[in-house]
Amino acid sequence: MAAQTTSTGSADAIWNLLASVKLTLVLLLSLAATSIIGTLIPQNSDPAAYVSAFGETLYRFFGVLGLFDMYHSWWFQVLMVLLSLNIIVCSIDRIRSQRQVLLGPPRFKIDRFRTLPDRAVFTDERRPEVLRPLYEAALARRAR
Repeated sequence: MAAQTTSTGSADAIWNLLASVKLTLVLLLSLAATSIIGTLIPQNSDPAAYVSAFGETLYRFFGVLGLFDMYHSWWFQVLMVLLSLNIIVCSIDRIRSQRQVLLGPPRFKIDRFRTLPDRAVFTDERRPEVLRPLYEAALARRAR
């Protein structure tokens, strides 16, 4: 049973990561930075032109990174796929929350609250007639 909780927890963690607007910003900034690099380094040119412009060492380094055909490199495609997944998951997540707003609040189910990890239970030995004026006064102060 613990394995099911862990897999659900990791699936929720992945969903929350992909639904994050922070991830969107990171991906967009990464794509912008790599696009600037792809603009500054001529794409699909002759290898001799790269060697003469950057030298042998940088030519090899840029070749390993795939910067000479950057827009078709595997890592650029991964960034694009991650951004697409991020946009789709964000949209689904926002549509679900909008649906709840439009359809009204969910029905109250006491069982949901009985299993919360942060719940606190307290008891008071005083009779309801004694407690009622205390709670009414406290609620009246909060309602102002």
